Amino acid sequence: MLREQWLGYAPPGSCTLVPLADDMAGTNNPWGARVMAVIPTMRVPDDVSWHQDLVYNCMWSLLCEIVKWNRNPNQEPIRTVLSTGLGTGTGGLDYNRCARQMVLAAKHFQEPLPVHPRWEHVESYAQDVCESVDESNVVYGTLMT
Repeated sequence: MLREQWLGYAPPGSCTLVPLADDMAGTNNPWGARVMAVIPTMRVPDDVSWHQDLVYNCMWSLLCEIVKWNRNPNQEPIRTVLSTGLGTGTGGLDYNRCARQMVLAAKHFQEPLPVHPRWEHVESYAQDVCESVDESNVVYGTLMT
């Protein structure tokens, strides 16, 4: 599946949902998972802590793929997601920044843009992402508004 879709290279920020084999899915794993999301955060193992919106983009890609997956009536819908901190291992991203960007992407995903968005429609999204990198904007784990 990955080779077919990405010709062997899934770019950072992309997401591919891969159904697990029957012997690995459902009750055969501790989480009851049936699908695995492949979400690369880097091309090769490297520090990506410099990247402003990597986690946001990865999370957005995941949410888009879940929506597409759930539109297919022949597939069991995905209702729950279990995820590690994107880019927090080898990538060196701060766990709190990762969490802020994952939550921010989910929040923005629930606020649909107009059919024909203009810059003024997405400007606040871009500002939110920039502020999610700066820990001085965080009070008790939430972004200041």
